[in-house]
Amino acid sequence: MAPADFPATAAAIMTTDTVAKHVTLRCGGATIAAIAKGVGMIEPNMATLLTFFFTDAELDHPTLDRVFRRVVDRTFNALSIDTDTSTSDTAAIFANGQAGPVDEAEFEQVLYQAAVTLVRSIASDGEAPAS
Repeated sequence: MAPADFPATAAAIMTTDTVAKHVTLRCGGATIAAIAKGVGMIEPNMATLLTFFFTDAELDHPTLDRVFRRVVDRTFNALSIDTDTSTSDTAAIFANGQAGPVDEAEFEQVLYQAAVTLVRSIASDGEAPAS
């Protein structure tokens, strides 16, 4: 199986986005990669923000869940465009543990940086004009 192509995957899920949204960062010996689709998500009419994070860091499920929820609350859940939000958003994280353990605080900081990068890209892309 070929290595994951996150830029191509980010491009494949685009709908009204004008640019593919993806980021890859290192955390110790592990990698955090993330993709998103969504452009401002103005109005809840068929607006869907999808964000997927992938890591080979080893964190037990309760720790990963707690860290991910804190990061999402401070980033994606804090995003609004003209006070509009979406009713159909998804954020998920997948971890296979193959890189071994990482420092929890460092992991949270790097995960936060990845999320902020995507949030800023979403906010700056703006809703594409209707055709």
